Amino acid sequence: MAFRETPPPRGVPTSVASMDYARTSVSWQYDPISGRYLRWTDGIPHNDALTGEQLAFENVVVVRVFHEEIDILPEMFYGVEKSIEIRIWGTGPATLLRDGEMFEGVWYRLNDGDMFTFTDFSGEPLYLKPGRTFFQVARPGFEPLVVQP
Repeated sequence: MAFRETPPPRGVPTSVASMDYARTSVSWQYDPISGRYLRWTDGIPHNDALTGEQLAFENVVVVRVFHEEIDILPEMFYGVEKSIEIRIWGTGPATLLRDGEMFEGVWYRLNDGDMFTFTDFSGEPLYLKPGRTFFQVARPGFEPLVVQP
């Protein structure tokens, strides 16, 4: 992952970004005073259970990854248990939120144990802001990211 204090060029102003999953909605609201995105779940501030403070991150990265239902273990009484394999290897679309702006690009993670690499569509690094990063995982073609300037 690459980091830089200044954001990449050509960002889209984004003060609010939200996603609706099957059973919950998530939204991120940019706080220009702290320079972080605050997390909300189902319209309620998402607070840290230990500190009581609302979750806040300098970067929010939406990674679109393939999900596949797979059999994991035979279960003695109920048959085969199902699980969802979330494929965080290979490549896929990525969206970066930082500094009140949205940047579209691509994620790469080619080998097990590799860190994510993010680039814009021309292959230039998509720089994260130094600080904390939240990875929001979503399926390609589902859970659209809705943004407001």
